[in-house]
Amino acid sequence: MTTAPPTTKLSKTTFYGKTWVPWALMITMSTLGLFSVPFGILSWIGLIKDTYGHPRPDSGLPMVAVGSFMLLAAVGALRDILAARNPLLEIYQDGILLRKGRHPFFAHWADYRGARITGTLGTYMLTLQGTFLHTKNQKQKPFGAIQYRQDRFIDPLQTIAASIEHFQHNPAARGQLPIRPSSHFPIMPASDPRR
Repeated sequence: MTTAPPTTKLSKTTFYGKTWVPWALMITMSTLGLFSVPFGILSWIGLIKDTYGHPRPDSGLPMVAVGSFMLLAAVGALRDILAARNPLLEIYQDGILLRKGRHPFFAHWADYRGARITGTLGTYMLTLQGTFLHTKNQKQKPFGAIQYRQDRFIDPLQTIAASIEHFQHNPAARGQLPIRPSSHFPIMPASDPRR
């Protein structure tokens, strides 16, 4: 279990992910793709010639193929940027909501066992242990642990783990937390006998 340093803000309940990597990927891939595809097409149809003035249509197809792949990668990065508008982790009255990739998972406080930070400087990992249920697909097998790399969050992992631990061990403090949105209902605790 991680203990909060004296300066940790325990009142924070919403934690967002970094977006600079998908932004850099989208800008780079879209720029290269928008350059490669038109030039590839022009080479393919013979409007662009080599240094000797000869058309090279055989060089156009690879440029179009590579450029198309780059544009697809840019679209994927844009989807990641749009998905990052939602927090990676939110603390609610009845538990913790996580997003791994584009999939939301939820663990009730009764099913949550704690947070652990492992690794060395620059390679820290946050492991959240418990029974995490997919909020959209109730038939999916629950996860026993979900991990995040240090570079995924804007906030330090110690701050996140300490905030979760604070509310995990203080039921009275949870009364001031927001209620989980209706879009993430219904989810009963995994330990509930009605499941």
